[in-house]
Amino acid sequence: CGCCAGELGKAPPGAGDVVRAAFFAGARTRLELAATARDYFCEALVHEGVHDPDRAAQSFLCAAWACDDTKAATQARICRERAAEMLRLAIARGEVRMPREVAFAVLADIERRARRFEQALEACDEAEWALEGVDADDERDATWAVIAYLRELAEADDDACHSAAEAFAEPG
Repeated sequence: CGCCAGELGKAPPGAGDVVRAAFFAGARTRLELAATARDYFCEALVHEGVHDPDRAAQSFLCAAWACDDTKAATQARICRERAAEMLRLAIARGEVRMPREVAFAVLADIERRARRFEQALEACDEAEWALEGVDADDERDATWAVIAYLRELAEADDDACHSAAEAFAEPG
């Protein structure tokens, strides 16, 4: 069905069991999501079921973006909430595939877009604490700028879509 992997034989171990589970079949048929969002959501359920929260978070986030494309704001928020839950779990387990400070910045943006501004600010705090242990360089400075921008947006209760490039734009 394409939910386990892009190609036959490339599914993670245990994915077949997840897809055959009753909850998965019910989710696949009852989810009130556009087809693309539903596919990503089901893919996320597979990753969650095989205990890969980082990939589950990525798939839930893709589902949210697909919901954004169809103007399904409530469903997008729900997908972002699930993405945040999975990303928090991946961070706690040390299973993220990106630097910890970047993972917290991504989490801050997911929480902000889900209108969970307090959680977004907490994630900004975590990102800043994680960044304190990183050697100074241009990449570190850029990450600081993005975190500061995310904090500004969260403090303003801004849940709109923004680009990280806006963190570097000249004011005014």
